[in-house]
Amino acid sequence: MKKESKGDKGSFLTVFVKLLVLFLLGVLIVFFIVDVYEVSIAYSIVLAFISLVLFHLFWKNGFFNFLLVALMAMFTFICTEISFDLNLYVIFLISFFLAFIFGLIYNRFESR
Repeated sequence: MKKESKGDKGSFLTVFVKLLVLFLLGVLIVFFIVDVYEVSIAYSIVLAFISLVLFHLFWKNGFFNFLLVALMAMFTFICTEISFDLNLYVIFLISFFLAFIFGLIYNRFESR
């Protein structure tokens, strides 16, 4: 039986599930941005990629950190879109920065 080294971050199944979840989130982000805002698919892919990078960075700290940042970003995006008549990129930047700052604050309090 092969022992895993301490440097090994996870099994193949864990990495596969992580990539699958991020891929599905990316597809959903692209679909809804193209459907609601009627922008080109290239812009929506760029926004989805930026979102997935943010989600991946916080998933390194743990699944619940990822979940917190992802939900914060999505709910902030939806609430800002419903409440204000702003441009897509302004709404995206607001939700991105709020989720990022909220994730950093949570990580700081969690590390105490």
